[in-house]
Amino acid sequence: MENLSISVVVFPEGRGFTSWCPKLDVASQGKTIRNALDNLKEALELHLESMGEKELVKLRGKHSEGIYTTTINIPLPS
Repeated sequence: MENLSISVVVFPEGRGFTSWCPKLDVASQGKTIRNALDNLKEALELHLESMGEKELVKLRGKHSEGIYTTTINIPLPS
């Protein structure tokens, strides 16, 4: 079975975490980071199953586009 490496973003939201795949615009949630990622993986698998062959061919032909995330400090106005 072929695997797809794809970038995802996880961030705290409410009392849990949201996980999001920008490339496919699929998101999920969970109480923990691990739970949010597991739920996103399941959502992505279902999303890929619903895609047509042409869309899957496009995904297979592209390398993963990494997303760089970091934190920056911005002074608040007085």
